[in-house]
Amino acid sequence: MQNNIRNTNLRFNLDKEQQRRAWEYLQTMDRQDFKSYSQVISLALLDYFDRYYRTQADPYLETREREELFVKQIVEAPENSQPDSDVDWDFLGE
Repeated sequence: MQNNIRNTNLRFNLDKEQQRRAWEYLQTMDRQDFKSYSQVISLALLDYFDRYYRTQADPYLETREREELFVKQIVEAPENSQPDSDVDWDFLGE
């Protein structure tokens, strides 16, 4: 039977903010959601590189995603707003 497990070592320089934050996330991750460092690191790498290669192939992807989110927020705003009857219009004076 062939061994399909590969080992690697990671080191975090806690004097560097990005690496310190990554280390802190690993130390405080919910073990019910993430069973191991290997699982969470592989998920993060896949997410990062999938996004990286998509933006390389489509440089406007991120801009379009932001625009779509903005449009969604505008469309949903009236649905979540309260009717004008709840507004105290007395501040306008008479």
